[in-house]
Amino acid sequence: MLQETLETFNYPVDDGFLGITPLHGNELSLVDIIAVPGLGSHAIGGFKLKNGTTNWFRDFLPEDIPQARLLAYGYDSSLAATDAKYSIGDLAKTFLDSFLAFRDDTNTSKRPIIFIGHSLGGLLIKEALAIAHNAASDDRYGDCYKSSYGFIFFGVPNQGIRRGSLKDIVVGQPNEQLIHDLEVDSEGEPTPYLRELKKKFLDSYKSQACPSKIILYYELRKTRSIKRTKNGAISASGDPKFMVTQESACQIGLEDNEINRHAMDADHSSLVKFANQVDDNYSRVLNQLKRMATEAPEVVLRLSTSLTEASNRPHHIAQEKANVKPVFQHGEEEVRCIRDLFLTSPAGDRDGIITAKGDRVDGTCEWITSTGEYTQWMQSTSGLLWIVGGPGKGKTFLSIYLTDILDKAGSTLMYFFCDNKISSRNTGSAVLRGIMHQLIEQQPQLVKHLLRQWQLQGSALLSDTGFESLWKIFQSMVEDLKGSELYCVLDGLDECNAHSLQQLLRKIESLFHKRDGKQTLKLIVVSRRYPNCLETTLGSFTQISLDSAHENNVKSDIDSYIAIRLADFTKKRSISPSLAKHIEETFHKKSQGTFLILNWVTLSPKPLNVAQLAEAVGIQASKHLSRNQICLHHIESCGHLLQVHDGDCSLLSQGGNEDEGEKSTFNSTQSYSSTITLVHQSAKDFLTQQKLSPRIQSFHVHEAHGNLFIMKRLLYSMQGDWIRVVPETSFQREDSYPLLAYAVHSWKYQLRQLENKDLLRLVEKNTSFFADHSDIRDLWDDLAKRHRGKSILHFACEQGLVALVEKVLKRKRRNPFTFQRYIDKPQPDTPLSVAVKGGYCTLVEVLLKFGAVGQMAQGYEMHLATLPDRFNIFELLSKTKSGKVFIKMDLASPPREYSLMWHAITLGNDKLCRLLLERHGYKVDDLIDNQAPLLVAISIGHYEIARVLAADYGASTNDHDGIISALVEGCHPWTPCKVPLQLIFFEWKVDINRQDRAGRAVLHLILQEIQSVSGDRYELLRQCLADGCDPTLRTMEGDSPLHSIKWFSPLRYPYYGEIGLSPMRSVILLMVEGGLDINNPGKGGILPLHRLIQDAFDPKISWHRVSSAAKIKGLGRLLDLGADRNIKTSLGLTAVQVAKQCYDITEDIEGHEGYCAETLAEITNVLENYATVTNVVQNLNYVGFQHSEGPGSFEMVEDRFKKKKERLRPT
Repeated sequence: MLQETLETFNYPVDDGFLGITPLHGNELSLVDIIAVPGLGSHAIGGFKLKNGTTNWFRDFLPEDIPQARLLAYGYDSSLAATDAKYSIGDLAKTFLDSFLAFRDDTNTSKRPIIFIGHSLGGLLIKEALAIAHNAASDDRYGDCYKSSYGFIFFGVPNQGIRRGSLKDIVVGQPNEQLIHDLEVDSEGEPTPYLRELKKKFLDSYKSQACPSKIILYYELRKTRSIKRTKNGAISASGDPKFMVTQESACQIGLEDNEINRHAMDADHSSLVKFANQVDDNYSRVLNQLKRMATEAPEVVLRLSTSLTEASNRPHHIAQEKANVKPVFQHGEEEVRCIRDLFLTSPAGDRDGIITAKGDRVDGTCEWITSTGEYTQWMQSTSGLLWIVGGPGKGKTFLSIYLTDILDKAGSTLMYFFCDNKISSRNTGSAVLRGIMHQLIEQQPQLVKHLLRQWQLQGSALLSDTGFESLWKIFQSMVEDLKGSELYCVLDGLDECNAHSLQQLLRKIESLFHKRDGKQTLKLIVVSRRYPNCLETTLGSFTQISLDSAHENNVKSDIDSYIAIRLADFTKKRSISPSLAKHIEETFHKKSQGTFLILNWVTLSPKPLNVAQLAEAVGIQASKHLSRNQICLHHIESCGHLLQVHDGDCSLLSQGGNEDEGEKSTFNSTQSYSSTITLVHQSAKDFLTQQKLSPRIQSFHVHEAHGNLFIMKRLLYSMQGDWIRVVPETSFQREDSYPLLAYAVHSWKYQLRQLENKDLLRLVEKNTSFFADHSDIRDLWDDLAKRHRGKSILHFACEQGLVALVEKVLKRKRRNPFTFQRYIDKPQPDTPLSVAVKGGYCTLVEVLLKFGAVGQMAQGYEMHLATLPDRFNIFELLSKTKSGKVFIKMDLASPPREYSLMWHAITLGNDKLCRLLLERHGYKVDDLIDNQAPLLVAISIGHYEIARVLAADYGASTNDHDGIISALVEGCHPWTPCKVPLQLIFFEWKVDINRQDRAGRAVLHLILQEIQSVSGDRYELLRQCLADGCDPTLRTMEGDSPLHSIKWFSPLRYPYYGEIGLSPMRSVILLMVEGGLDINNPGKGGILPLHRLIQDAFDPKISWHRVSSAAKIKGLGRLLDLGADRNIKTSLGLTAVQVAKQCYDITEDIEGHEGYCAETLAEITNVLENYATVTNVVQNLNYVGFQHSEGPGSFEMVEDRFKKKKERLRPT
């Protein structure tokens, strides 16, 4: 491909990479890492796999150490006949001069350096350091010497090289002295040059203010020696030897505490060649490099600057750290991963709070930073500070203030403001996603910790069930930033739902009690004291209490806030001073409220509006006020506990235009549709706690009593007044009964909140509603679009009402003759099926105890229980007699789809897969619908299950054709494809260029599937090419991947009965990256252009119609890409003649006649009249084709065709 490019373009291309070649990073990077290859090696090829394209230094390190600038150095040290006479000293001096010139040109002469040297390259580095040390009086050399922080040497012959045949190869050549200096003498001792170099390097090393870090690697495998063949060529065909012994590689003259010596299971050449990022050798080297790259900037800046420069160091280092961000460039997959991670913007949420509540009043909150607790927390390397207080203590304003001052400090800061009313802000997973997104925004290289798990788990990772995985990723990110100042503020943690709050608190407690030195995170949690898990978990950490020790500071802040806000209000409203004083006192002293209002607002599943609350509470209109106005006054009397949304309902805003006299704004229906909620989640916990101050006992909401009261109120109206209007009117618009609309969707929720004793008491008082069959209950089920006619048992199972189920079954069991038929009666599902669908494990256990069998003989409930969140239910069912019988039947049945194993795999239920294999006798290689379970897992996209089946249960991976086919089927456009490719082609060693019996390789299969239900496989195609897929492979019939494309798909326009054009970007990718020629013929001399024409006439898709736009644009795009319309097939047909041949073949097919004539006319028109707008080289920019249709010849031809359509007829 490179040769073709050179022939096409007259550009100079350096394929030797001599001198310095930057591979990643720029002037903003924090550290330089430079690699110097060994004897006779290439700057790029020396670190690349022999038969591959992967260069770890170029391909892996940019992702793993993004803050580094990566430089490759190339020099001529070939053993073949050469006219050059050079020594190690000459090569080292040239290397040093090139390196210094490059650093000067880029203004990075003081940047810390990490050297990587292989074999001879390590000697060049040692010699260069010695030269820089001796010339340190020159600032250029002195800066390089002081900046040299780390050295990693691979098989460096410090004591000489043992490869005697090298002398015979270079004898008589000018470079003979170079080899002489490298090889040990006849006594096995190092040459005088190497002894002198050892001394010079030691002197320069020990003269450093802080000696450099040195890592040494030596080989454990022998390398074939080099010799000349009879025809004079040089070949590695001699006897195997240790080219550099362990002693030679490790005897550098330093003690063990100053260096690290490591063995590597590789020969001399392979010491610096790694297959992939999970290669164990690479992981070990990377660990050392990352440590050096993290430490180097701080150490070098501290040691190499003067006292004057040292005073500016904090700003300089902060600036250097800040510059990491633009250095790291995310790829497409990283961008998708970060986009999926995003759930809410903590910065936007913070600004929204400020907009809603107003700016912080100057002077408030500032006392927090002068407290002893805060000072102690700030001075620690890591720790947790808990700021705790009850409702109305200004906690959120404190959080906002703290984020301000910590952000101004220039450190890495994360924060999150929880809100129980917003689903994206009230779970532990939401908190983690918010702070991780902020962390990646500031430290982009950390995305690597998230990327792999996202590739494995997809969207499941970012759901609430992925919390454990998310926490591990967050913890690894924090550990990766060891040594950096890292702050986090979590506000309103008490607003998270109970389960996820407990999860998060356990993790936080573990993180800060571990104290293993792996993280330097400083965390502030701002919350109230309840629920109790907060006190239990955070009570042992440093805390600032807003209710006791600092109560006076809080009171002062509140007084300042009220005074300032009231002053603004009275100024705007022109209120008299006496009235203003009265209002202020009311704000401070108001403590009485309305129990019923608080009861409904606190316990309802969704907010009620003013009109609904008025009906719920039973307010009656007075002579002068409507019930809605009275309700608003009750709401106002609840003080700051309630807030109104989407309407101006504050009593302070009464009044209107002068023409309206004393008419209130509350008379508008807009105000009465405003919803009422608690001001804060902590208000609910405050109101429902068991012990309240006697002064505010009237605010107390007893949850059990409150839920029973609400359900009684709803049932009263559902069986009374509402019955008359429900069948006759639209309940959403029923003004007389606004609470009716709320009841339709919420009465079952309220029923589920009842305690067992209250539920049974309610059932006894409402026997007609809870009768075995109830017309009234059916009516309300019908309104909620539910199935009518359910028995009370089915209803109770649907709602998960265990106490009611037990009551009904105990009563029905008195008649043993009808009991079994009753408990297993389908309506249309049996009670057991309903309970399994609902995921009610306890209820399933109760039904089984009473003898329910359901439809387990047919496996219905067993299949329902194969969902991952119903694993416990499946275990219960599998232990029953019917369950065991069905499992035996399932095992004995011929291989089929929808077996239990098929369900477990396709649903991604790895726990169930393990259970079936380990306890129930399923075989890992038994066929499912003529496929092995392993292939089913791959074809569905559950690669982790496939890995488990192979690694833990020995599933065969020998069906390479089947695996590749399943891979193509399962790798969807919306799923990452790196993980399956890594698993299949690297872990399982499937040949990426394998061809099946028809000669089809993976690229052929991808392009055949490009229009399947799963859509475009472009990402898979791109990644396969990057991993070494050969695009030139042809089938047995001679077709290239370009000939395998299905050009038209009904799935592009599924609702309009027309077929659209396949994405062209796959074609262009094969041309750009794969070097394929658009005019290369396949079977029968058919070109891709001819295949597109044939597909347009294909009768298999005649039940849809290929749209005119798709045909015109498809032909036009291929012509723009260089398709030649005049090239003939093996039968001597041009493109136009191919179209006419297709017409002749298909015109007589029933229902196809008119379409064929129209298609021939359109294709002929384009082929005869279309003028290409660009040439082939310009059109290899596939991004333009992917995103833009663009004006041009497509539109012109289409317009011209409309004018000629009537007279164009097939000939």
